[in-house]
Amino acid sequence: MQVKDIMTSLVFSIPVEEMVTAASEIMEWAHVRHVPVVDNLGRLKGIITHRDILAASVTSLAHLSTLENKRMLEIMPVKLAMRSPVQCVEMDTGIGAAIEIMRTRKLGCLPVLKDGLLAGIVTESDFTSLVANSSTALTVEQLMSTDLWTINAENNVLLIQEIMNWACIRHVPVVDHDERLLGIISHRDLLHACLSRIVARKRERNSAEDDFFLKNVSAVHITSTCVQTVTPSMLVTEAAKRMLEFKIGALPVVFDGKCVGILTRADLLGLVLSEFQNSYERAYSA
Repeated sequence: MQVKDIMTSLVFSIPVEEMVTAASEIMEWAHVRHVPVVDNLGRLKGIITHRDILAASVTSLAHLSTLENKRMLEIMPVKLAMRSPVQCVEMDTGIGAAIEIMRTRKLGCLPVLKDGLLAGIVTESDFTSLVANSSTALTVEQLMSTDLWTINAENNVLLIQEIMNWACIRHVPVVDHDERLLGIISHRDLLHACLSRIVARKRERNSAEDDFFLKNVSAVHITSTCVQTVTPSMLVTEAAKRMLEFKIGALPVVFDGKCVGILTRADLLGLVLSEFQNSYERAYSA
């Protein structure tokens, strides 16, 4: 099986001259977290993610007022916030090779090229679909990560962002002092908190004052409390279907009310590579 067999051909891309706020709007509207950046000939120039926009909007680190930060994002071209060069693959790249690249480099997606032009994108979600449609009997407990980072509701947003960046994670469960799950925070939640705070402060009379909101906003204000969870005994296939249905990248694993682990799309990548690749290759070549 090759990348072209599972990739998404309808790609939401953005011109390199567009502004960062336009990329954020595309992500929100299309419910994606990776947007390839192209020139006027369709050649790939970079990629911008939730994390990149979040980094560009951190007023507390840049020592800008919220009004100044909002204006900065409105005039900042994507090329100043995007990641470049970009790791990409060709359409005939095997899915095993693609997974190895994504796991080794901790990437959530790979742009796909044909004749040097952007032809599609393969994401963790595409591999999640393979798991959801498989016949594996593995349970969540056999695949979940138990060495996980958690935070409490009093932690501030700046600390949460630093933890997520340092640990290279995109989701962090919020728990109480008894490890009972209260909710989950993702990069998307952090980005929404930053941008909505900027817009709200812009309307205030003192919006030109420095507002280090990342240090002053606690997790309780941005936590997603309507959380999809799974149990350790649930089949991985059912968990994968839940990820696809609700368009989420991680599922806290709860047992007796306590958060005992987390299952992410990245965990499913390893499963595809170790358990399914040979069978898919045989089916494809038959």
